[in-house]
Order: sequence, then structure tokens, then C-alpha cells
Amino acid sequence: MAVRIFTRVDSSGVKRMFAELTDNDRAKFRALTRSMQQIGFIATDEFMISTPRKPTKIQRSTFAKGVSISSPSGDKIHIDTGRLSRSLIGQFSFARGSGGTQDSIRRIQIHGDDFRAIFGTSVFYAQFHEFGLGQKKRPFLNPAAEAATKRGDIEKIFAEEIKRHVRRVQS
Repeated sequence: MAVRIFTRVDSSGVKRMFAELTDNDRAKFRALTRSMQQIGFIATDEFMISTPRKPTKIQRSTFAKGVSISSPSGDKIHIDTGRLSRSLIGQFSFARGSGGTQDSIRRIQIHGDDFRAIFGTSVFYAQFHEFGLGQKKRPFLNPAAEAATKRGDIEKIFAEEIKRHVRRVQS
């Protein structure tokens, strides 16, 4: 059974932008989809780091001794297979057992003026990084959502989709 991590994107400012538009569910859907993608890119770019697939001589000797090498709390998550990062940015890999889009959680709920995105991953080890279960905490998803919100990325995406929707309606 997979444990899922969810982050809700819910902005009252964004809701006000849509209040004046009619027939805007498609624009909301596109904006929420792009917002989730942006959060995935931030999580991967700012909270993860690629590591070489082949272990170094020191790593091999350390693994042989049964000692685990882990980064201190607050360090970036080391990308080994790329499964977690692919689940966040929506890429698919055909490599056996590598995961990707099938591990992604993307749900959009639109009920009139109330709309939100639920975004996350079902990659089982994501919970260990995000919440520090059995290891040092290395959150990536919630800080990425906070960063996207603080920078105004989410509101910019919604503003772009509103403009696009208005142009379609007027043409």
C-alpha cells in the first residue's frame, strides 16, 4: 500500500480572479494543472540533486561495512533512479520498475467558486523524506508549494489562463 503526500493549492486571490468569468471550468482546470506542474519542477530543481548512478570507491567500501550514508537534515534529496522526481513532473520511463506518471497524484476538484488541486506522489519512500520517518527530515513537496505561492508563480499562472480564456471567449 502506498502512502500519498498531498499539497493543496487554494488561494482566495485566485478565486476572486475567476469570480467575474462565466463558463470558466476549463480555464480553472488548465491553471490548476500548470500550477501542479510548476510545484513539481520547483520540488525537483530546488530540493533534489542528481547523484552518480555508479557508487564511488568510498561508498562501495562503506556499503560493504553495512554503514548507511545519508545526508544531514535539510540537505537535498539525492536522485538515484529518478522515480520520485518523475512522479512530480509527470514524466514516464519505460525502464522496468522505474515509475513516473503512474506514481503521480493529480486531482482537481471544481465545484463552482470552490476549486483546489491535490498534488503528490504515491512513491512509497516519499513519506520518509517529507516527514522524516526513520531518517532525517528532507521535505520537498510542501516547501515547493510554499515557494510557488510566495513567489507568485501560482497567481501568475492563473492570470495567464484567465487572459487566455477571455481571448477565446471574445474571439
